[in-house]
Amino acid sequence: MEENRITGEQTLVTAQTAEAEENKGAKDDVSPIANGKEPINKFKSEDELARAYKNLEAEFTRKCQRITALEQELKKCTSEAENAKSAPPSPQTIGAMLSDREFLEQNILCSEEIQNKIIGRYIRSLTDKKPPVYISHETGIPTITPAIKPKTISEAGELAKLLLAKQ
Repeated sequence: MEENRITGEQTLVTAQTAEAEENKGAKDDVSPIANGKEPINKFKSEDELARAYKNLEAEFTRKCQRITALEQELKKCTSEAENAKSAPPSPQTIGAMLSDREFLEQNILCSEEIQNKIIGRYIRSLTDKKPPVYISHETGIPTITPAIKPKTISEAGELAKLLLAKQ
């Protein structure tokens, strides 16, 4: 609505200016002093000049107020943007960032501190586990001594005879 008023007033001032310019040609024929007053270039009388000046002054005031309001809105938007930068990213954003391979390589995997934490956690998980359980048909503890391996064919034949004799 304010724009309509502004446009209407601008039209009024423009119309008055155009009318005064049209009358300027007619004024040239009249003597320099009309009705005891000095001629004013674009306006018929001082009253019209005063009215146009008041309209311009009101328009200027409205524009200054609009500029002030826009400056305040700009400050508000700037402060909101700064607050948004300092706020932690939303979970959806974190998920998207973790699925981005480039982001991981540039910001997370290149960090030595993060690498040390990952490796430390992995090593702790290995040491916290119990040794694997052996599954066998015999009860007892498996032997620690290494198995006997033949070095020659004759030793292999003797081991084969011993194994066959046990069964």
